[in-house]
Amino acid sequence: MSRTTIVILLVILVIAGAWYLNSKKGVKAITYRDGTYEGDSKRDERDQYGSIKITVKDGKITSAEFTEYNSDGSPKDETYPYPAALEAMDELESRLIKVQDPDKVDNVSGATGTWKKFKEAADNALSKAG
Repeated sequence: MSRTTIVILLVILVIAGAWYLNSKKGVKAITYRDGTYEGDSKRDERDQYGSIKITVKDGKITSAEFTEYNSDGSPKDETYPYPAALEAMDELESRLIKVQDPDKVDNVSGATGTWKKFKEAADNALSKAG
């Protein structure tokens, strides 16, 4: 092998190694203690908040039950004027179980306020499971 070939191979290896290490940056293996954990979000500017109950089994989130509450403390139901928020609750629960990290749960179009409350409540609950 010539020196040029060796230098080219070394450069390729350095670039591939840097790419690999950079691709792993920020990746963390999340495991939680088994149990059931509850958390709430803060109240928003309309005095509404979200509450979640998360179950962890074998270190993984196996269920999530999220409820969003009106300012009077009643759960939002079919009378709530923004159906996207109601539909988002089930979708957000499913997404959390799939990705196992509230920070990786994507927003649901038309339900940003619900999504923010969901993430905050889930973070609160899972902080107890760490």
